[in-house]
Amino acid sequence: MVFGIAMVSAAFATACGPPRGAENVTDPWLRGRLTFRPVASAQAPRAFSPGLHPVFADEPEGAVVYAPASAAGKARIPLVLLLHGAGGTGARMIVRVRDASDQTGMIVVAPKSVGVTWDAMRGAIGPDVENIDRVLNKVAQMYAIDPARISVAGFSDGATYSLALGRLNGTLFRSIVAFSPGILIPVAPRGLPPIFISHGTSDNILPIEIASRRFVPELRRQGYSVEYHEFDGPHAVPPEIAALALSWIAEH
Repeated sequence: MVFGIAMVSAAFATACGPPRGAENVTDPWLRGRLTFRPVASAQAPRAFSPGLHPVFADEPEGAVVYAPASAAGKARIPLVLLLHGAGGTGARMIVRVRDASDQTGMIVVAPKSVGVTWDAMRGAIGPDVENIDRVLNKVAQMYAIDPARISVAGFSDGATYSLALGRLNGTLFRSIVAFSPGILIPVAPRGLPPIFISHGTSDNILPIEIASRRFVPELRRQGYSVEYHEFDGPHAVPPEIAALALSWIAEH
């Protein structure tokens, strides 16, 4: 995590303003709407390529996708969009959930943020959304993704972004997972996908008292179903929490 609480709070004030270039003044988060719309293919099953791969061969440091061998043979495969924390990478983020992906048979795709962290944390939303659209469209060409079982998850700044992006695109994402989010960005939501939140009680990066313990009641007031788990630990995603979250996704 690169930013402290003060910087995150300042970024929050900036992120809540209308994005530059938004044409519809009634929807200040217009640029947060993903255009990706997966369609179930009626074609013959494509070749399944298990393991960890760059999404774009000419961008090895960019988005990566992990396809567990346990997903082979499925006609339609669940997909999790996984968002890293500030200063992180998709490859390092996938390590946190790889075992859980193997157990649940879900493909995980982890893009790299355009900047050091996700756009809404430092300014107007938009550039990362455009890149995520590009990544999702490519992964849908690589694997037989189930259009009804796409979820978004993230850690730290990525958790903050997953809560915003997931609520903005709640008719696309079946569920939302936030591991130790820092802020709850107010957005114009679509749909009410269920939400899973976890947070360490000893988190000294994004303290639980000013983060998840405030967000969970607010989200429930907004009508969301929230599965909430506190654990005795720091700013992290313990393996048992990752396994619990992906199992929860599989059940929804």
